[in-house]
Amino acid sequence: LRGEECKGTRLQVREDQLEPQLEPFMAALEMPADWRKRVKQLLESNSQIGELTKRRDDLRSQLRRLNYQFEQGLIEEVDIPNYQKKAQRLIREINSIVISDNSHTFEMCEQALGMVSTWHKADRVQRNAILKEMFEAIYVNTVTKEIVGVKPYAEFVALFKKSKLIESDYLFVLKNEEAVQQQTERLPVSGGSDGARTRDLCLDRAAC
Repeated sequence: LRGEECKGTRLQVREDQLEPQLEPFMAALEMPADWRKRVKQLLESNSQIGELTKRRDDLRSQLRRLNYQFEQGLIEEVDIPNYQKKAQRLIREINSIVISDNSHTFEMCEQALGMVSTWHKADRVQRNAILKEMFEAIYVNTVTKEIVGVKPYAEFVALFKKSKLIESDYLFVLKNEEAVQQQTERLPVSGGSDGARTRDLCLDRAAC
């Protein structure tokens, strides 16, 4: 985006190097006994509803712009598969943003906590299934081979907001200066910049 060379382009990171780094993210989701009360207070606040509404409107705007480019023939034939994949991802995220009654949210939060409780006993296949259900994406610095943030599906956001993780730009990071610095500098940059390209792990429910 800045016209500078991206040294991280097309770099890949082995799954076995990243899996141990997910442990502190899962551990951070250990909730206090009164988590239901805290989540309820968050859901009833106007700011929470406003954030979800704004996020959904932003996604719809992105989808409209993307479809307009396709309809006007502005997307090259070779790029059509990427267009379709991006459009499907936007549609899934839009559909996942549900501003509904508390009972639905509590049900989803309890489901997430149930998956977290089985994480330590799960094998690799089971862990992969858990990640697909909980996260839209996991962001990786392909230069340092480190996970720098996770993006849960919208129905789990309220739970993550009450965890030990910290939120910035719809992503959650570990509460330490290094993670915050990485997240601030790299994750908001689409496609990568500053010599460190961020790349999603294959956690797409439809693609995997």
